[in-house]
Amino acid sequence: MMLTRELLVGLALLKYSSIRNAPTQQILTVCFVDLWFFLDCSGPSEGSQWRQTLSPGYSFRNGTSWKPFLCPSPAGVMVTLRMRMECQVIRSHSEEPTEVQEVLNELVIDRGSSSFLTNIECYEKGRYITRVQADGIMLATPTGSTAYSVSAGGSMVHPNVPAMLLTPICPHSLSFRPIILPDYAEIELRIPVNARSPAWVCFDGRSRQELQGGDKVRVKMSENPMPTINRTDLTGDWFDSLDRCFRWSDRLEQKPAWSDEKPAGKDAFR
Repeated sequence: MMLTRELLVGLALLKYSSIRNAPTQQILTVCFVDLWFFLDCSGPSEGSQWRQTLSPGYSFRNGTSWKPFLCPSPAGVMVTLRMRMECQVIRSHSEEPTEVQEVLNELVIDRGSSSFLTNIECYEKGRYITRVQADGIMLATPTGSTAYSVSAGGSMVHPNVPAMLLTPICPHSLSFRPIILPDYAEIELRIPVNARSPAWVCFDGRSRQELQGGDKVRVKMSENPMPTINRTDLTGDWFDSLDRCFRWSDRLEQKPAWSDEKPAGKDAFR
């Protein structure tokens, strides 16, 4: 039996869904259709679509919004499952989330227009980690590692690496460095009751809202990854984007220290 690329992709997605306990009904779509996409972010009500398991595909620009299209691809495709994070906003007067957001890039908590530093307590599965005293803090996915996070000094992480990035924004500490956590980490960011000022949270740059003392945001890996179609392969697209967007590791090539005939004596070290 010859394994086609479509079948291999389908098996890989099934393996991922079994590990992550993610729904498989829509994930199987890649085995039975050529190629299609799902997304239209032209209105605020469309955000609810992001809380569901997404079918693999590719989007095309049409006018002022993104629209779904069919795109024949009989040769099969290579799919990257991009991790998303589930973010629960919990107010001080309740233990139940008042809002749930799913982000593809990052969650950011910052000081907003206040002149004071943010004061944020960080917990991992109930265990106290540290207190953030900075302009802000962000939790980013590998996809978001090349967005705001890299501007704040975070690492660039390949989308296939199962990880979460904890990146401070202008910390008032010489020892507070960005760290990378495993994808099964469950982070809670809490505003202390005695904080000098409230903080502000936003999700992928949207739904910005105020956090008062006692409010908190719980973040964990979402069960609904976002499948995306690769143009070449799983790593080629990523390195191409680093070169295109950042000119990564781009510099003039160093000239040879000497010509074909190697100098002798003390001239060899000049």
